[in-house]
Amino acid sequence: MWDVIVIGGGISGSLTALELATNHRVLLIESAKELLPDSCTSRNQCFKLHTGMHYFGDLETAKACLIRSIAFARAFPTCIVGGLNLNAPFRRGRHFVMKNSFVTSEEALSVAASLKELYLQLITTDPENQVFGLPDNFYRILTPHEYDYLSSDIPYYDEQGCCHPTGIALGIETAESLVDFEALRRNIRQKISSCSNITVLVDTIVTDILPEQERQGYLIQVTQKNKEHSIIKTRLIVNCAWQHIELLSKNIPQKRSTEEPGVNRIKVTLLVKLPEALHALNTCLFSTGPYCSITVLENGEAILASERFTNIGFYPVTEKISPALEEEIRIKTSLQTEAGKLFAQQILEDCSAYFVPALQELMKQSIIKAFHVGVVKHTDLTSNYTRRSIYEEKSVIHSRLD
Repeated sequence: MWDVIVIGGGISGSLTALELATNHRVLLIESAKELLPDSCTSRNQCFKLHTGMHYFGDLETAKACLIRSIAFARAFPTCIVGGLNLNAPFRRGRHFVMKNSFVTSEEALSVAASLKELYLQLITTDPENQVFGLPDNFYRILTPHEYDYLSSDIPYYDEQGCCHPTGIALGIETAESLVDFEALRRNIRQKISSCSNITVLVDTIVTDILPEQERQGYLIQVTQKNKEHSIIKTRLIVNCAWQHIELLSKNIPQKRSTEEPGVNRIKVTLLVKLPEALHALNTCLFSTGPYCSITVLENGEAILASERFTNIGFYPVTEKISPALEEEIRIKTSLQTEAGKLFAQQILEDCSAYFVPALQELMKQSIIKAFHVGVVKHTDLTSNYTRRSIYEEKSVIHSRLD
């Protein structure tokens, strides 16, 4: 019998296993061929280490985001792109509030000021928290001249698909940074491989978790690559299987809740290779509402997200993804299908429309490389999330404290 079994070998599961291995024998189970695989949600992110300004729509979410980003930066200082150069483009992200955003410029500035105050408090408590530079450099308001590469007439598509012109009301540059995921992956894998208290089981799918009444432990049903089925016993479980957490844990006795169980939102981003003239572009996010984000990586690639296109579906966390949604994802995220090519082009053109005409044409020349499919979890929620939620001011998309 194992002391602890950790299910899921993404960032969450891997770091949990390392933490527990200080005084427990841990079995870490991953369904893919390796830890932190390309298929995991950990890999299919935008690699941003936010300062909280991604969430102008909810101050508490913004604060929680900043606190966790500081903890992450302290734990993995060598995995931050740009290193000690705190003014490098990869360590300065830009957030743009639109004229028809769900938040006003005044509200956004109030959130920014509160985040700066929190950052100062955290540094005063512990100087090691100063991972984003001096508080005075935490954020600054941009002049229109500094973002004159962006269009003054940006197309906005409403819920019915009708186009209305909009523009930028406020530009803020903040000290958010990019994470070097490959360095992070190497770091975590090396730590796990050198830890004698961790055994890793890959190519193994957990099919069920059952309580074992006699020994007050658990039985983990697994299927391995060779299709062999087996049962593993453990005293404790930490379920880090992300979109599968509730589905796997449904047979575990727990307190009943009157709250609804939640949904897994499928979000697709597009990886492109930018033309060389755009390599020095700052990462930019247009908020808060159905706009887009462009995350520029250190190798000249960029991750594009267009909210009206890239949120392609959702399903209850207590159920398996439906075959119909699985098929839609497969078709839309294959660059070998006409539907996939069209989908990629829609995302690229939507993001390109935020630039002035000359740069629009440059942006459209980006080489489309791959889709990334990630899962965003919304807990205690079902009925009030739909495809329409990106157009709703009070949507959980903008308030993500969970």
